[in-house]
Amino acid sequence: MQLSTIISALGARVFVNHNSDTCEIDHIFAGDRMSDLLGAVSEQMLIVTHLSNQGMIRLIELMDASAICLLNGTPPCPELQEAAENAGTPLIVSPFGMYESCGIIYSLFKEDTSSL
Repeated sequence: MQLSTIISALGARVFVNHNSDTCEIDHIFAGDRMSDLLGAVSEQMLIVTHLSNQGMIRLIELMDASAICLLNGTPPCPELQEAAENAGTPLIVSPFGMYESCGIIYSLFKEDTSSL
């Protein structure tokens, strides 16, 4: 699924728009524990998290996640935005919390697979 489809469905605000029109997402990881994120990150993954700190900056620098979605309309700190820009990682912010954001994304994936 195209990241742009997810952005549109969430009404997300885009802070780093690096290839978000062509970025393919085939699964998501939703969570706030850095140890879980480190173990789960892979290509074509959207990370959905509340984390907007130094740990997330290091994660961007070290891993190959396709995109990051922050929650509750909270804009990223300037350092996180800069790290995402340097890494070429799309960074978006959903106006919703974890539950609602994941529900919307789940519905998109369910619709996408039911049309196969």
